[in-house]
Amino acid sequence: MKTILYLATTINGMIAKPDGDSDFVSKEQTEDFLLRCRQAGVVIMGRKTYEIIETLPLKDGLHIVLSHNTPEAIVIGGAETASEFLQANLVDEVYLNIEPVIFGEGMPLATPASFEAKLNLLETKMLSPQVIQLRYKVVR
Repeated sequence: MKTILYLATTINGMIAKPDGDSDFVSKEQTEDFLLRCRQAGVVIMGRKTYEIIETLPLKDGLHIVLSHNTPEAIVIGGAETASEFLQANLVDEVYLNIEPVIFGEGMPLATPASFEAKLNLLETKMLSPQVIQLRYKVVR
């Protein structure tokens, strides 16, 4: 099984505003995100991310929502979720969609944790004239 970490970020590494709002992502990023989720068939996300994206058409496939209360997979949204999967060495690839925005304050890509992930660049792709996608393989 291959596990892919899929995130949209500002150019300074923020995945959301301080209140969790991620309305800065482009239409092209959202379309690519939905395509990758449909291709994977399994989507793993934190509860807060689920509450944000539950209106998106992610009907097909298995959706695993992580919460403190309760063949290829995409792990989406949330610095805590990303950090937990990276720290446990459960990520094989990282897709990073860079949006042309800078936040002075916000949520970083990962929460403070004791891990280091080395990456090899596999591909760069323009999702639009303004949005670039970086695809990395996690070095084991």
